[in-house]
Amino acid sequence: MTQSWPRRTPASAPGAARGVALGAVLGVILGASPVAARVGGDAAPAARPPLQLVTAAAPSDEALRLESAFTDISDRAGPAVVSIVSSYTVVHRFSPWGDERLDDLFGQFFGAPPQREMQEPVVSAGSGVIVSRDGYILTNAHVVGRAKNVSVKLLDKREYKATIVGMDADTDICVLRIKADGPLVAAPLGDSDRIRVGSWAIAIGNPFGLENTVTVGVISAKGRRLDESSGGRTARFTGFIQTDASINRGNSGGPLLNIRGEVIGINTMIYSPSGGSVGIGFAIPVNIAKTVMDSLIKEGKIVRPQLGVAYRPVAPEVAKKLKLPAGTGMEVSQVFPGTAADRAGLKAGDIILTVDGKPLKDQEELRSAVLQHKVGERLILEVFRRNARLKLEVILKESQRETPESGPKETRKAPGDERSWLGMTVQDLTDDLARQLETQNTEGVLVTRVAADSRAQTSGIQRGDIIREIEQQAVHDLKEFEEVSRRLGDKDGILVLVERRGSVMYIVVERESKP
Repeated sequence: MTQSWPRRTPASAPGAARGVALGAVLGVILGASPVAARVGGDAAPAARPPLQLVTAAAPSDEALRLESAFTDISDRAGPAVVSIVSSYTVVHRFSPWGDERLDDLFGQFFGAPPQREMQEPVVSAGSGVIVSRDGYILTNAHVVGRAKNVSVKLLDKREYKATIVGMDADTDICVLRIKADGPLVAAPLGDSDRIRVGSWAIAIGNPFGLENTVTVGVISAKGRRLDESSGGRTARFTGFIQTDASINRGNSGGPLLNIRGEVIGINTMIYSPSGGSVGIGFAIPVNIAKTVMDSLIKEGKIVRPQLGVAYRPVAPEVAKKLKLPAGTGMEVSQVFPGTAADRAGLKAGDIILTVDGKPLKDQEELRSAVLQHKVGERLILEVFRRNARLKLEVILKESQRETPESGPKETRKAPGDERSWLGMTVQDLTDDLARQLETQNTEGVLVTRVAADSRAQTSGIQRGDIIREIEQQAVHDLKEFEEVSRRLGDKDGILVLVERRGSVMYIVVERESKP
C-alpha cells in the first residue's frame, strides 16, 4: 500500500514534524513500517518484522527437584487420604400444647398426652488417613462425634463401612477400621518431635468436599496451647503444630506431611474470623496420635500416663540467679502425693532441665514427653536442686485425680516471736496455721506483713506466703530464718522459695523495684 503526504516547505518545519509523527502512528496502525511514513515522496512498503516470542527461562535444578518432591508426595500419599462421612439421627420431642410449661396444667384435666417427636438426620464430613495396610485409619474425634454409621470413601471411589475402634476426646483422636478386599495404600508415620519451625508442610484432605486437595506451606510454630475460645477444649492434652498450609472445613482428620511424605500431624482446626483459611491452621502431633492409637487398638481404652506435678517456665531473673541457661527448664510448683513424681523423689522447687536427655524449652515439651510413654515405662529427669544436678528415674503411673492429702503432718511448733527483714515480717508456721492455709508441709515461716514500697513488696512477696528456702538453703523455722537473714543482710538479688496457695515458686528479691 502506497502512502503520499502533502509536501511542506522548509518554513513549515513544526508542521513537518507533526506530519512525521502522525505518519508514524498511521503507519503502525495500517501495518507499514514507521520509516516508510516520511515527508516527501512515496515510500515503498517495508516488510513486517517477524513476531518475536518470549522464551521462558529454564528452571533451575533445585526448583525441579522441589517440584518433583511435592508431586511425588501427592502421588504416594494421596491414595492413603480418605473421605469420611458420619451420620446419626437426633430426636426432638415437643409438647402437643405448644409449650412444655403447659404440660402439667393441661395434664390435670386431659391426662398425659402422647409426646410428639421429630427425627432429624445429621451428617458430617471430614478426612482421614490410612496408616496401616490392613485398614486402620486416623481421624479426628469431632469428625465422627456421636455417629452410629461411618462410611469411608477411597480415592479410587471404593466405599466401605467403617468400624469405630475407639476415640479420645482429650486429644481429639479417633481410630477407624475398614476391611477391604486387599492391602491398602498406607501413609508412613514420621516423628513430630523432630520437626522444625520453617520446615515444609503439606496438607492433603477434602475441604468442602473437594477430594484430595493438596496445599503447601511451612511449620509456623510448635507446641501451641489454645484456650477454649479457640477450640482448645477439644484437645486439652495436645500442644498443636501450627501451619500456614491452607486448611479449610473438611480438612479435619487429614494428614499434615513433611517433605519426605511422612505424616507428622493430623489436621484438626483453623483459626479464622471468616470461617475460611487465613493461614493459621493446627494439627495434632503424630507422636501423640500414635500413642493414643496404640492404646485404643491394644487396650480398647485410653490408659494415659501421669507424672504428677504442676510446673511453670523458669523466670529469667531466677535463671540468671541460678546460673542456668535462659529459657531452659521447668520449675516444679507442686508435687501431688502418691504420683510417679512423688515416688521418684521429685520436690516442689526442683527445676527439671531435661527429659530423657532432651532439654526442656517449652511447657508443652514436658507434657508431650510424658504422653508419648506408656504406663510402667521409665522416664529419666535431670533436675537442678540446691546448686546440684540430679538424675531421677520415674516409673510412670496411670493417670489419676490429683488431690492433696487429708492434712498436714503434726509438728511441735508453737506461736512465738516475729522477725522482720527486707520489709517483710514472718513467724513460725504452726500446725493450726498450716491447716488454715491447706498446706501439706509445716516446715518454713509464714509472711504475716509486707511493708508498702519495701524490697519484699516490689519483688512480689505477699502476705500469706510461706518461705521454704532462702538462697537454696532450707528454712525450717524462725530460728533458721533469723540466722540466714543475719548472714545475708541487705544483699542484692536474694533468691527466695515461697509457697502460695498450694504452688511453689522462686522469687528474686531485688534491691531496686521491678519495672
